[in-house]
Amino acid sequence: MKKSHMNIFLTVGAVTLLLLSGCASGILSTSRSTETNVSLQENTDTNDNAIITTYISGIPHSQMISYESGVHLKELFSELAVANAHDPYSAETKQLQKQILVFTEEQGLLPRGMSADMVFTQLGKRGQSFAPQSISDGSSVYTAGIGREMFCNFVATGEGAAFPIIILPRFIPFIMAPIPRLFVGWKTPLGVTSCGGLLSGTGFYAVGPQQGFALGFWGIGFSIFLPPVMAYGMFGYALFAKATAEYMEYYPPNNPPEITQTDPANGEQMVSIATTELRFDINDPDNDLMSYNVTTDPDIGSGSGGLKPSGTYSIPVSGLQDLTTYTWHVKVTDGKDTTEKTITFTTEAIAPIVSNPLPKDNALFVPIETSNLSFDLKDYQGDLMDWTVETQPDIGSGGAIGIGDGRYTIIISGLDYFTSYTWFVNVTDGEHWMKKTYIFRTISENTLVLEPIDDTAIMENHPNDNCGTSEEIALRSLSGWEWDLLFKFDLSVIPSNVTIQDASLQAYYYKNWDGNPGGHHVNLYRISSNWNEDTVTWATQPSYVTELSSFALIPSTIEKWILWDVTDDVMMFYNSGTPNYGWRMVDISGGNQCSYLRSKEYSAYHPVLIIGYEPYK
Repeated sequence: MKKSHMNIFLTVGAVTLLLLSGCASGILSTSRSTETNVSLQENTDTNDNAIITTYISGIPHSQMISYESGVHLKELFSELAVANAHDPYSAETKQLQKQILVFTEEQGLLPRGMSADMVFTQLGKRGQSFAPQSISDGSSVYTAGIGREMFCNFVATGEGAAFPIIILPRFIPFIMAPIPRLFVGWKTPLGVTSCGGLLSGTGFYAVGPQQGFALGFWGIGFSIFLPPVMAYGMFGYALFAKATAEYMEYYPPNNPPEITQTDPANGEQMVSIATTELRFDINDPDNDLMSYNVTTDPDIGSGSGGLKPSGTYSIPVSGLQDLTTYTWHVKVTDGKDTTEKTITFTTEAIAPIVSNPLPKDNALFVPIETSNLSFDLKDYQGDLMDWTVETQPDIGSGGAIGIGDGRYTIIISGLDYFTSYTWFVNVTDGEHWMKKTYIFRTISENTLVLEPIDDTAIMENHPNDNCGTSEEIALRSLSGWEWDLLFKFDLSVIPSNVTIQDASLQAYYYKNWDGNPGGHHVNLYRISSNWNEDTVTWATQPSYVTELSSFALIPSTIEKWILWDVTDDVMMFYNSGTPNYGWRMVDISGGNQCSYLRSKEYSAYHPVLIIGYEPYK
């Protein structure tokens, strides 16, 4: 039968304030939720015994204990560590302390004449030398960190060994009584340590890989060798205890610092380029001191500060440019938790602003009957402006001097089919210049560009929702969450006595969500009953034919036009009088990814039906 060796120590003596020398006060910890099981590895040989030696005032006492009893003692210490961190004065904590002592007495681990009640009473008296105060409980989160506590109930257990294994007493001159060694320490790949402050009402609970020490420890402990695991455990009181662990829980849970007011505010416009500092307010609900760090992009300055109370702080900035968007990032920590905030602002315009061109920049299918170009001018300093417009190829020009904010127009003429035109707007306030360049392309000859009279989305997982007023409409193919689109166009504007040459439905794909749907197969089906975008839902959806009208693939990148060829359907509507109720668009690829298209309610990029035709000859 294999033998293992277990050492257990029981130290008693007076705790003196002389031990306080060099000890730091306060608590510093962090929190994050996890579960760590601290247990001995299973020993398959249940017949193993261990020899335990106890020490009181240096007098040894030996006793046999079974492997199962060693494991049970280890488990009791782990349970005590949890209870002690929550409240060192709870009934559960005291019951577990008593249970450990009773178990050691039952196993014959206490010297003759020493009982569990006697040791428990001595421990209780030692705890009463401090003012008891319960520790607030609450949910918290684990993170790697450091825990420190003064005047605390102390429990440590884990795999490995504490040191020194035996805490022998010694004498100090003028104090005619034995006292314990000042120091006990541990380092373990898998352990649990908890401290409950007797004065502070705070505590910490360290789990997992860790190391630590206690000064002025007074209590009971053991070390046990159960192949292949060396384990230790101790509980009692300490004048100061510290642990550094992979997972640290703090009682009561720490409140993270707050970043409140910022100047400039997030999203603020027209910020002066003469701004010399960024200001922000930080606050810690627990009154912890905080450290902050601030960075900017584009870089106009940065700064940091340490161990600051709640208040208003700032960093210097310089070199701001006009009409530029800046981002600044504030990071604040109280040593336990970190709070971050990103703020953006846009500087003022020094030069005049040109906006809202018509036709819009890169506009397509502009009618050749278009007779003017127009745009808005604004000077934020209120200066009078001079402006000129030129076109290429030349279809007109114009200008004005000494004008204020407003909308201005020039007359154009002579536009040709399917031609690209560029126009240039130049404006000055006498000191600053602004130049804008816009492009548009005219429609092809015998071409119609129609916008929908109705477009909307219907959603399987929201069967009663109507989306007729939304500026975006989305496709999704996941079963149970399918989102389809409906489009309807007025074809009565097609001239009579023409032959339909081609027709395409085009929609602008501007964003995706829940992954990239690039390559998804999107079908178009002809709708066979009437509907209205203001009332239609998934529950009231119109019928549609199952024969495919057209299909297209979602592009791999956003901000692209997608085209479906619907020539055959438009010819059927025009030539045979088949009722025109539009089309239903369905993503058939499967998956959760969403494709977002612009609707007719958005300011630009509307869906269009482009029809090419030839008059009868």
